[in-house]
Amino acid sequence: MLNNYDKPCKHDLLFDGTMNNINKYKSVIRQLKKLKYKIFIAYMEIPKEVSIERALNRYRDNHGKESEYGRYVPISIIDNFFDSGDDGFQAIKKDVDGYIKIDSLTGKIIEKGGEPIPETRSYAKAFEEVEEAEIKELDKAPDNLKTDLENSLKGAKIALKYAEKSEKTEIRKFVKGLQISIKYLK
Repeated sequence: MLNNYDKPCKHDLLFDGTMNNINKYKSVIRQLKKLKYKIFIAYMEIPKEVSIERALNRYRDNHGKESEYGRYVPISIIDNFFDSGDDGFQAIKKDVDGYIKIDSLTGKIIEKGGEPIPETRSYAKAFEEVEEAEIKELDKAPDNLKTDLENSLKGAKIALKYAEKSEKTEIRKFVKGLQISIKYLK
């Protein structure tokens, strides 16, 4: 699925999830390794009660403000994480280039292995540089916008395939927006 996307790897990717579906993660790791990505995982250890409280607060506080309430994470998803998330981490950590396990209450690293996770990333600066470059690129060749949107659509469809059930609605909205934008450019 990833074979025609982002080859050779030129961007960092973040794949957010619970690690409870070991086969899904092993498949994604294999595909990304074929594309020559370095793969690191960070696993956040958190007490179940705190996880539930944070999820309910995010829903209630709605920091995104796109609707009356924030993103709701069903308690069953949290239960599933606590049933198998650490098992998933333990099973896939040997397949990646490096990993860390963090106590989410203290921020302290509990476990680490493999190569250290790169610390020299400056994502805020990287996004600014990309944004400036994209603006200059649009000024030069507006035809590239359609190609960029089509590539983003491919990436969003990949994300949709591997997303948790609770994330799929937001990704579908994004996909629909990209489809409309591409249609508008024709």
